[in-house]
Amino acid sequence: MNEQASDECDCDEARRQRERRAKMEAAGMWAQNMFSKENGQLQTVLCAIRSTFEGSIDYVTIKIGKKTHKIDTDSDGMIRIRSTFRDSNEETF
Repeated sequence: MNEQASDECDCDEARRQRERRAKMEAAGMWAQNMFSKENGQLQTVLCAIRSTFEGSIDYVTIKIGKKTHKIDTDSDGMIRIRSTFRDSNEETF
């Protein structure tokens, strides 16, 4: 019911709700394209996105293999996901 009301209303609060929903949907689509559904990777990332966006936690760092992903929100309230790839040239014998 609240979702339908925010879709139909043109007040500031409803507009903010639509913007928040659009940000979450965009981040979720990105995550679905980047992470595997196997081993709980996708579910973990989606939970991290939701938790940081809702303000439950400040940030989440997830390391999968040689990739590290830091998920947080910037000062404008945008969902920010920074990914780094560590490729070491270390050889072990």
